[in-house]
Amino acid sequence: MVDGLFIGVRMVVVAVAVAVTVVAAAKRERDRRGALDHKGLLALS
Repeated sequence: MVDGLFIGVRMVVVAVAVAVTVVAAAKRERDRRGALDHKGLLALS
């Protein structure tokens, strides 16, 4: 019973860690694209 609880908690922790990593990577990628788009818009104007 306790082992199952630990496994469940560890799975939740791993899932949260993966989600945070993916969101952070996506945000960084979007920010980089956003910066490029911003430069492109400035060049066009």
